[in-house]
Amino acid sequence: MASTPAEAKLYLIHMDQKLKARNPQIQLWENYYEGIHRLQFATSRFRATFGNLFREFADNWCELIVDASVERLIINGFRSGTGADEADEEATRIWQDNYLDADCRMAHTEAVKLGHAYILVDPDGNKAYDTESPLITIEHPTQAIVLHDAANPRLRVAGLKEWVDHQGRILATVYLPDATYRYEAEEKGHEEERGLAVSGLWTPTDYLNSPTTGAGNGIEWVPRKDAPFCTPNRLKVVSLIPLRNNPTLAVGGRSDIAVVIPVQDAVNKLVSDMMIASEFASFAQRWATGLEVPRDPETGRALTDEQFLASVGRVWVSEHPEAKFGQFEATDLRNYVQAIEMLIQHIAALTRTPPHYLLGQSGAFPSGDSLTATETGLVAKVKSKKTDFEGTWNETIRLAFRAAGDEAKAKDPVKTVWGDPEQRIRSQRIDGAIKLSTIGVPQQALFEEIGADPDTIKRWKAMKKAMGLDENSTEFGIVPVTPEAPGAGPDGNGAQEKNVTEAVRVSRIQN
Repeated sequence: MASTPAEAKLYLIHMDQKLKARNPQIQLWENYYEGIHRLQFATSRFRATFGNLFREFADNWCELIVDASVERLIINGFRSGTGADEADEEATRIWQDNYLDADCRMAHTEAVKLGHAYILVDPDGNKAYDTESPLITIEHPTQAIVLHDAANPRLRVAGLKEWVDHQGRILATVYLPDATYRYEAEEKGHEEERGLAVSGLWTPTDYLNSPTTGAGNGIEWVPRKDAPFCTPNRLKVVSLIPLRNNPTLAVGGRSDIAVVIPVQDAVNKLVSDMMIASEFASFAQRWATGLEVPRDPETGRALTDEQFLASVGRVWVSEHPEAKFGQFEATDLRNYVQAIEMLIQHIAALTRTPPHYLLGQSGAFPSGDSLTATETGLVAKVKSKKTDFEGTWNETIRLAFRAAGDEAKAKDPVKTVWGDPEQRIRSQRIDGAIKLSTIGVPQQALFEEIGADPDTIKRWKAMKKAMGLDENSTEFGIVPVTPEAPGAGPDGNGAQEKNVTEAVRVSRIQN
């Protein structure tokens, strides 16, 4: 059944309210990732005295926690079709035309730090910049949201993208399985005023073909007669796809930063206390007894004695027989350091981040097998994220095939080819590949085992083929040798003997 403008408006109102309700929490996580932290666990007196001093201070660990996982979420390509063992060239072309080699890291970062990111396969026929590939964009969770069917959470009922354009207009697009609807807020505003675009202010608009936004975009579509602001969705599904981190049935995606925030606040407070202590205890305080303090004869107040001002170039001297001098012990800051390190270890345990990522030189840096053991938790967490993200990327490529007009490939299964999340030295990878070859593992898998991406594997196979080797053999190369054969020469006497090419194996994968 075709959707109606009234239904689209109801979806817009509902999703707009959910988006605005979610944004304060997302903004908090965004701030903590960027190092904009609150001053927590401080008394009112501390805030009144030092609040301005430490308002901009943050000993930020949240960024490292997010980046430690994201840097290991590497996508090397996609396989399309049942039993495919090599990367699909069409998928690679679409991927690269949309700059997703770089932008996929951005999508993963937003999802890990904010709980959600969104991938939009454009349903209106837009093309990636200066290419014929369908347009794929990464959408921020403060500007996009998806509504799922309550009875079937896998089914996307509607999607919303809401943003402020270069003219200050607040625009929105509602994505439904059969059509796309466009709206504009009645009041123009700036980005900081986007919250004023409440449900009742939305009006249908044909901004896609307006002189300022639609001219020259090359989009070919036929608007519906009953709704000029509506275009048919030729992809037949809501093409705004959520990329969810650590999803749960109750709240959807969850940020990796959420569990860190309380401990991060405690770290900031302790570092602030240590800085205050270092300020007041950085110069040794001295004391003196047995001295007569001069006083003002009229007021009786003690007068400052220039003789006993402490500095590098002064020595305290007194002729009074009862005079004694001493010095207060300096404040020991190691107590602060130990408490801060304890909290950092808690962050490592809560987020399964290897301690050597956080403690640096304050702890023993692991190596060899101990390094692998300490990174087990991080590797397991990254593998879990790959499982969460893979379905989104697979569907993105299938919808891209459909947008490109290849319905057959759109129905084929797609598999994301991920890089190895384990950080192993090259010699270990090669040694592992050699051992796998002894049990008959194909060379394609061996190349992947040593960390080669699909483009590198393709280049290696072409080089082997050019050298006269079977591209799927386990021989790495040959050295041609052409000895001069006896009796062979330009005189032509006797039977002409052919030059012999001896293939010398330089390396062979064997145990």
